[in-house]
Order: sequence, then structure tokens, then C-alpha cells
Amino acid sequence: MTKKDILFRFDKPRDQQKQLLEDVFECVSTGKNLIAHAPTGLGKSDASISPALSHTLSTDKKIFFLTPKISQHEIAVEVVHGLNEKHSLSIKAADLVGRKYMCVDPILSDADFSGFYEICARRRKREECHYYNNARGNTKQEKERAKIHSEQILSSLPDSCSHHELRDACLSYESGGKERIPCAYELSLELAKEADIIIADYFHLMNPHIRKIMLSRLKLKPEDLVLIVDEAHNVPERVRSMLGSTLSLYSIEQSINELEKIARPDLIKKLRLVRKQLASLAKKKLSLKLRESLVAPSEFLVDEIDELAEELYESAVNYIESSGKGRSFQMQVSNFLKKWINPEKDSVRIIHSKHSKNISLMVKALDPGIATKPLFGEAYSSILMSGTLLPTKMYADLLGFDDSRTVHREFSSPFPSDRRLNLVATNATTKYGERSEQEYETIASTIQSIVSGVPGNTAVFFPSFALLNSVQAFLDENLSRPILAQTGNMNSRQTSALLKKFRAAGNGFGSVLLAVSQGSFAEGIDYVGEQLLCSIIVGIPLQEMNLELKCLIDHYQEKFARGWHYAYLYPAISRAIQASGRVIRKESDEGVAVFLDKRYTWSNYRNCFPKDFRAVTTDEPGRYTKLFFDQS
Repeated sequence: MTKKDILFRFDKPRDQQKQLLEDVFECVSTGKNLIAHAPTGLGKSDASISPALSHTLSTDKKIFFLTPKISQHEIAVEVVHGLNEKHSLSIKAADLVGRKYMCVDPILSDADFSGFYEICARRRKREECHYYNNARGNTKQEKERAKIHSEQILSSLPDSCSHHELRDACLSYESGGKERIPCAYELSLELAKEADIIIADYFHLMNPHIRKIMLSRLKLKPEDLVLIVDEAHNVPERVRSMLGSTLSLYSIEQSINELEKIARPDLIKKLRLVRKQLASLAKKKLSLKLRESLVAPSEFLVDEIDELAEELYESAVNYIESSGKGRSFQMQVSNFLKKWINPEKDSVRIIHSKHSKNISLMVKALDPGIATKPLFGEAYSSILMSGTLLPTKMYADLLGFDDSRTVHREFSSPFPSDRRLNLVATNATTKYGERSEQEYETIASTIQSIVSGVPGNTAVFFPSFALLNSVQAFLDENLSRPILAQTGNMNSRQTSALLKKFRAAGNGFGSVLLAVSQGSFAEGIDYVGEQLLCSIIVGIPLQEMNLELKCLIDHYQEKFARGWHYAYLYPAISRAIQASGRVIRKESDEGVAVFLDKRYTWSNYRNCFPKDFRAVTTDEPGRYTKLFFDQS
């Protein structure tokens, strides 16, 4: 097959999309890797899935399309459905999500994540889950019957099947007039065995333990895989987080409370010793001025730690099953103790305290490549893409890519440049040494001048909640629009309600959303059309300097000689670009992005932006904003 024969669900790809499509085809065809900075609007899903399938359909390779969010699976399913419709094909797609999301047990599916998986494993082992038995069977007769039922369900599904469709089919399944609901997750694995493309979450392959189980179940080896990783800028931090663990005084106290309810004085005694040792370690390592310190493995050694971890694990599962609460702090303590004695290579141990009753002991992994290098090194071909994947060399380094078989590409935005105005406002800064009440008032005044020229919604993103609160104090009385503010203790329901209210305000006079640059409002959310016309990024969203970050900088400096850039500067600018990108999500959108800090003119920050980034530098951003919307 040549580039001219690449399958595509539309009449023809757009110019830059065509280049990405051809780059993907070339890399997949030759067993190479591609790391592509591809801005929003390029049509990355079509430009990666279509050429990859065009090659793999005639080979024994299988595609894994990995995304960070379940909500993004649907796009990939739609691409495959469109290819089948246009080209009269029967490409099979399996939409794979975690076992918890597929669970059809009305009680167990409400359990907390860690609790769910442990109870589920126990019930399967004890042959107590009739949903699992319906899908897999235990005796020879049960297995034969389960196979027949599974084949009936799977054959009734469309070739490009979403996990919702599969779960619904399982819930409504009957045979011989009897309800025989099978485990939807087990059927999704059967579907994945026959699929040409598997749409999955990061953890299915990025977590080494889960990857081993997953590939074994599907009878695959890494060299059989073509990997497409969407929103790949998330991978390093997601993997580092996956490899770490935390123990707090609070989790110990709650574990003791649980053990009191189930009368386990033996474990209560042991956990009280753990609590005493953690408090003693904090007293030894920390002071009023020093809130964090590195800890050597020998400084926190619980007696018979392996045995205690296993005892707490068993107790946690029993507690979850008997209480019906779906979670257990004992499980958290057990998982931490296992990590403490068997951490990943290049991990650091840190003790942290805000006050005497808020002490945490953490195991932090510094090198995501420990988990990802074996995967990307052995996979036949890997395609990484994101709208903020710069510099591509950094991601290749951090994730362990082989330079000799990796291609780097940087694409420019496909949207008309005259529909977006970028401004760098130089009349204020959030630089730590220059922060003051007067500076906060200047920032608030600048925001007011910008908002007054916007005929609709404006989002203002801050580096931290502390800065948000400091500036909001000057906005409350003077801003002419309603203010909707994110807070640090919002749960998912409150976040959704605030987002809904903000979006609705875009249909009228508009409102002002105050949020943080590292939060859910600044990344992964689309504000369509009039829902957002202006995005203001206040300051540079640098991560607060702490001991973990210092260790990360040192580690990246030693390994790549780019510690400050890889751990601090580039991630900050990536967050700023992500926040600014909320304004333009499709070709018909228009809006203004304001980078409100004079430091954006400094070369060490400016050089972190994409090559096609253009901005007007001004100390009057309000005037330029009004002019833009007056002329549009």
C-alpha cells in the first residue's frame, strides 16, 4: 500500500492534516516512532488512526489507541465507524475501559477504586460472582455455555463498538427465558482479542503490572503493537504519579478507626506503633522552618513490614465487604508499605508536614522512563501526539525513546490567524519578589480593562489559589460582570455545576471565570463558540518549588543536562498554552488570549513557545482587546 491508498472517512484531508497523516503512515510502515506537536483542530484522531489501520489491516500488528480520559474514547470509535461506512469495511474496534467502569453488579460497582478491584478479585477467585461465571464459567459445562452466550452477545454488536453498547447488551441479555447477565469487562477482553484496534486508557499499558496482565490475556507481545498516544503531554506526570505512594497520619488514624469497628486489637497495636514512628521521624527531621526533608529507607522501618502490609490488605478487603462502604484506609496504608520497601528505581522518600497533625511520608518516582522505556522500546511503532508536546526531544528523553528510530514533527495551528489575537501584557507581573497589594491591584485593573472590551465570557487563569484570592479581592467591587470562582476544595459535582453556569452565561452579557492554570477548567474542556471569547493567563504557571521538584530538577540535570527546563520551565509554558487554547477549539471560533506578565517577553520563557506563536506586546491589552472585537 502507498500513501495514495490510505483509508480516510472524509473526502480528503486538510493540508496540515494530510502531512501528519503521511508522517504517521511512513512511521508505522517502517517500524519507527513519531512524536508530533499537533495543535487543536488538526484532526489528530483521523490523521493517526486512518493511516495506522491502512497498514496494520494487512499485517499481524494490533493498534492500541491510548487516551487519558474515557470521554475521549468515543472520538476514536467514531473514526473507525466512519471508515467502515465509507469503505464498506468491517474493521473491528474494542473500547476497553477499567473493570470497575464495566461492572454490572449494582452494589460492587459503587465501591472505591482500590476496594473494588480487591473485592472483585476475591469474588472471582472464590467463584462467588455469578456475572463472572456467566462470562467465563468454572466447570467444563459452564465454560461451554458461557462461550455460546458470549458469542451471541458479541455477534450482535456493531464492528465499532463502544463500551456503553457492550455493557448495555450484557445487562439486557437473556437465554432460555432466564436472565444470564455476563461480566461486561470479560466480554470486552474477548472482543479485544479479535479487534483490529483497541481503544484504551493509559494505565492499561503504562502501568507495568497491568501491562503484563493485559498483554498476557490478549496473547500479545510488545513487538505486536502499534501504539497511538493521544494528549501525550500528560504521560510523564501520569506515570510518575502511578509509581508513587503516600502515607499520612490521617490515613493511619482512619485505619485505626476501621479496625476498632471490626475488633482487631492486634493490628491496632501495630498501627499505633507506625503512627508513633512517623511522628517521631517528623520531630527528628522537621522544624518550624523546615517543612520537608529527605528520608533514608532505614529511618522508617516498621517491624515485619511485609507481614503487616499483607495483614492490612486482607483486613481491608474484609472491611470493605462487610461494611459496604466501598473503600478502606487500611488499603492505602498497605499499598504504601509495599512501595516503601520495594520502590521504583530513582525514587526519593520525603517527609512533609504543614503542622503536627498533618504529616505525610511519600515515595516519589522521578523517572517515568522506568515504566515507559520497555514499552516504547519494544513496540513495533509508537505515535505520540498533542497540542502541547514541545519540545518533542524532551518527551523522547523522559519516556525513553530510541533516537535512531524516532521522528520529530512540529505542526502549526490550522486555524486562521486573523480569528485569534495573542497579547503579551507587560504592565504587571506575579514574580515572587515583586508581589504586593499594589501589584495585585494593577493586575485586577488590567483584567477589568480587558473584560470591558469582551462581548461575552472571559476566563482568567492564575498560577495558584493564593494569587487568585489576592487579586479577586480587588475585582469583587469593581468588575462589571458576574464572577464565578473556582475554589481549592471543590468536588467534581461542584466543578461541573460551576462550568455549566459559566457556559450558560456566554449566551448573554457574559461572566468572568476565575480558575487555576493547573486545574480542570484550564485543560481538557471545550468551550464552544460563545462560551469563551477571552482567556487571560495571569503570571507564569510555574509549579511551586518544593523538595520533590528540586529532586526532579537534579535528576533531569544529571540524566539529560536539562533539569531546569525539563522539570520547571517547559511544563509551565505548556500549562499556559493549554489554558490559552481554550478560546479557539474549532475553525469558526474567534477570541483573544492574554498572557499577563512581563516575563513572557524574556527569552528563556518566549523560546519555549511554538515556532508559529505570534503576539502583540503591549501595556494596554484592554485597548487591543476592544479593537479586536469591534472589528470582528
